[in-house]
Amino acid sequence: MSFFLIDKIDGDNLFFEGQTAVHLNRSLRKKIGDEIIATDGKGNIFKGLITEIKKDLVVAEIVSGSEVVQDMKISVACSLLKKDSRFENFVEKATELGIDTIVPLVCKHSIKHTIKNDRLEKIIISAAQQSMNANHPKILEVHSFIDFISNPPEKYDEKYIGYAPDRRINKSLEELYNGGSSVCVIIGPEGDFSQEELKLAIETGWIPVSIGEQRLRTETAAMMAVQILKTTFRIKSRLK
Repeated sequence: MSFFLIDKIDGDNLFFEGQTAVHLNRSLRKKIGDEIIATDGKGNIFKGLITEIKKDLVVAEIVSGSEVVQDMKISVACSLLKKDSRFENFVEKATELGIDTIVPLVCKHSIKHTIKNDRLEKIIISAAQQSMNANHPKILEVHSFIDFISNPPEKYDEKYIGYAPDRRINKSLEELYNGGSSVCVIIGPEGDFSQEELKLAIETGWIPVSIGEQRLRTETAAMMAVQILKTTFRIKSRLK
């Protein structure tokens, strides 16, 4: 079973258009009267019965609805990578894990400076449907490192930057994360952050942390950060 992304809600009806409609109609061979589970991508889940099927339009009548409330919001500002496929892999897996916001970042040592947001949106929709995630992550426009740390697009309870040249000294993300419901982690490029970037980040309140004992690729570190935060949040919530 998968969640299907709703294009429009009008009264008691759900409308599915474009590729979603084609998928329901041709690939899944849905018929009038069939039940589907759908989401608006904002945490609302609906059960519906299909009432109309056309080539590029499927309409379903709402039978019931519920809301999935997010206990925490995780944002990751991740440097763009030389190969788009590696950044896309991060976006796909982070969506499955339940991230809230993804910020493509350009650092001093970043090789790539642009990315196709429309393609990332399609990856997010596909991954969210497959993982039955009712909260689809937001993918923001590309930010420069300096602009992002100086003027973040959102307010965070806790702010971290993944940087650990000496893992014997730097504390881990698990150790330092206090359980805040809104948290952001910055992950650097293949060439790591420059000393100037790290200095400026610390001066503006970002805390350097280790993401793991091994040296990780950028996209792996970004995915690890999401999982570490979600797991640590659950543990700390139980202890409160």
